[in-house]
Amino acid sequence: VAFEAYKNNELDINGLAAEDLATVQADPVLSKEANIYPGSCSFAMMYHQLKAPFNDPKVREAFSYALDRDAWVTDVLKGLGSSTLTWIPKGFPGYKDGETRWGYDPAKAVQTLTDAGYKVEGGKLIGPDGKAIEITDTFSDTPRNRTRNEWLVAKWKEVLGIDIKLDPVEATTYTALTKDINTAPQMYILGWCADYPDPQNWLSVYWKTGAFGQRIGYSNPDLDALLTQADGELDPAKRADLYQQAQDMLVAGAPVSFMWNNVNTYMVKPWVTNLNKTPMDFGWIGSMDPLSVTVSEPTK
Repeated sequence: VAFEAYKNNELDINGLAAEDLATVQADPVLSKEANIYPGSCSFAMMYHQLKAPFNDPKVREAFSYALDRDAWVTDVLKGLGSSTLTWIPKGFPGYKDGETRWGYDPAKAVQTLTDAGYKVEGGKLIGPDGKAIEITDTFSDTPRNRTRNEWLVAKWKEVLGIDIKLDPVEATTYTALTKDINTAPQMYILGWCADYPDPQNWLSVYWKTGAFGQRIGYSNPDLDALLTQADGELDPAKRADLYQQAQDMLVAGAPVSFMWNNVNTYMVKPWVTNLNKTPMDFGWIGSMDPLSVTVSEPTK
């Protein structure tokens, strides 16, 4: 609806979704109005640490091994993003190049479940106690989100043989559910975008006990101690090393499946000028420096 409104000159700026990219690129006018540049957001498949089967780190590891992030970026996002195995995006202080833990490996995904005492029968995950565990993927209900999550559960079915139930919910309800540890779904996609370019914003602000990560029941006292030390360290080199140790510890526990980093993708009418775009733009292009933007009379 928003894309159609943009094409009808009812919106000056609008996000460009992967599903509309081909249409934009094929149009001689729209293609000139597309702005695609690096972003500052990371997205992950969140697993509730207190809800079976994801209270078992081995299950989280298996699901991470079974997640083809490159195919997600190519097939679903149409190249508008980059796959990742870390939380801090490339180009930001604290980014770790060369991380390989929990990367796509179908054979290892199956073996990890088997070694942990799980088996799959008739599409059901059977726990070590012999009981079936139902798995549900919850998401904000839009036609595009339905398609994207259908792709995800089909891939997990292909690798692990598990039937995952799709649970589409109304957008406002979805947001409310994910903000409370008592209502946060069993598994769902959520992201984090930088407030300021520092590893503290990615690690302490999100993953310390009591912060955003606790909404999925994540709490690691050892990580808390490292982050508290890093937050108070004045020596830049020591501080960076402490945050790196903390990120390594976070990744090691496989609390979530890190999936992809975004690119900023916006459509902008030619009468909107003086846009200072940055990777940290969120919601609309130039949002970090809004007072510089000039909107002239629309072209008739």
